[in-house]
Amino acid sequence: MLTFLLDNAKYIAVISGFLAGMPIVGKRRGRLGLKRQWQTALVCMMFSVFSVLSAVIFAGFESVLGGKGFVFNAISTYGIYFICPFLIMAAAKPMGIDRRKIMDVYALYAMPSLFFLRINCLISGCCEGCRIGHTGFFWPTRELEMAFYALALLWLLRRERRKTVDGTAFPLLMAAYGAFRFAVEWMRDTEADTFFHLAHWWSLAAVIIGISVYSELIDKPHPSGKKDGERSNIK
Repeated sequence: MLTFLLDNAKYIAVISGFLAGMPIVGKRRGRLGLKRQWQTALVCMMFSVFSVLSAVIFAGFESVLGGKGFVFNAISTYGIYFICPFLIMAAAKPMGIDRRKIMDVYALYAMPSLFFLRINCLISGCCEGCRIGHTGFFWPTRELEMAFYALALLWLLRRERRKTVDGTAFPLLMAAYGAFRFAVEWMRDTEADTFFHLAHWWSLAAVIIGISVYSELIDKPHPSGKKDGERSNIK
């Protein structure tokens, strides 16, 4: 049994993220215009499939350029921020779901999913931190990232209760992760021989794009007519 769990840890992590995300989406299905439970499950499946697909695309991108001498140091997580939003928003239009609202819900959904995937990293031994000096200890990069996701989820939930967040949750999350990853990147085990790794530049891009999109969204009126900062009625 234990061998089975270890061999299939990646799939178990995806399923665990899906199950943890179901109540998050279910509680907000009224905001998304979902009237039936199966629609909630469908949106969660879409979130999970698009998240995995985005990470795979970025991992392939890393693999191809890695063969040409570029060192990216495990950037597949960035697929969640740079590719997945386009897939979700493209799917939301024919489903009649507001793009801003679905991205707010996805920001919440992604946190437990990414948390469980980092548990898989612990099990598989990937994405580890580099050795701390000449000691036998290593930087706890995976544990720090798990802590980031847990704290980010709590922050997003608290922010959701305090103000209207139509479309602004995801770009803020993107900027926050970019800043976090920029700092933690120096602790990660990498083959890069430069002070700044290429992942640093992806982190910087995430910060710039996240802040830019957030600034653009708060300058536009919300469909509800409320300004960002007014109390939100969560349904």
